[in-house]
Amino acid sequence: NKYKNCFPDVKTEWYALYICYAKEQGWVNGYVDKTFKPGNEINRVEAIKIILESMFDGKIAEEETLLDQSVLDVDLDSWYGKYFSFADNKDLLDKQHTVEIGEGYNYLPTEDFTRKELAESIYRIEQL
Repeated sequence: NKYKNCFPDVKTEWYALYICYAKEQGWVNGYVDKTFKPGNEINRVEAIKIILESMFDGKIAEEETLLDQSVLDVDLDSWYGKYFSFADNKDLLDKQHTVEIGEGYNYLPTEDFTRKELAESIYRIEQL
């Protein structure tokens, strides 16, 4: 009974237990409008944030600095900047979907995160 009704759009559905637990742990926060949008696809940076929060227990430094400055389409000042920087610095990202542009590349942070990317990211974290 504890893990339900944690977002306006997450009430008592079968997945409420998992989402509400993740919210309590600080792994997910929902969107600016206070919803979770459980029916939406998850994008790359949202998935990275959830994975890192759950596996590193909030130990990602706010001032994490990206070492590889060749990424062109990641807003390092956004909410996901520290997560992307940490994951890239530790070589936790699957980059097979990136698009090379001159001396840099586009990570495509708002594209959908695939099951393959999830599996690879978890595997890479386990290798640390």
